[in-house]
Amino acid sequence: MYDLSRFPEFVLEGKPLSQPIGSFGEALGIGATGGVAAIGRMMSVQTEITNHTAASLIQFLHFRTTTTRQAYNRSSRWWGRWYNKMSGQHPIYVPLSGHHLIQILNTAGQTDIISQIPQKARCGMRLDIAENYLSELQKIYLSRK
Repeated sequence: MYDLSRFPEFVLEGKPLSQPIGSFGEALGIGATGGVAAIGRMMSVQTEITNHTAASLIQFLHFRTTTTRQAYNRSSRWWGRWYNKMSGQHPIYVPLSGHHLIQILNTAGQTDIISQIPQKARCGMRLDIAENYLSELQKIYLSRK
């Protein structure tokens, strides 16, 4: 598997996350759906800038880390890597918008790097770091109840 400590904790604007436009996976995705995938991506922009309550932020991060953990587990076999490539799932980075990353870091009390993150940027948080933040957010939420 991957040694996660070799990868940066956060990525901005898809440096290791996004594929260049016109790549095989992107072309196949748009061609196979007749452009519907692009419309779906445009509609999801609105959900990427919504504010979450503490409970829904935990739910959101849990879903994203679970999905990325499944991609990580699949990546140990060639067909899993192929599936990840075709579905656009990255096995190392949890995909987040800049807005959600800022919200997670704010809630966890990590305000030192927030000023460097644009709100509408496509970001990624390394899987192990995201799982640590998830458990930290759950502790913070339960202590407030």
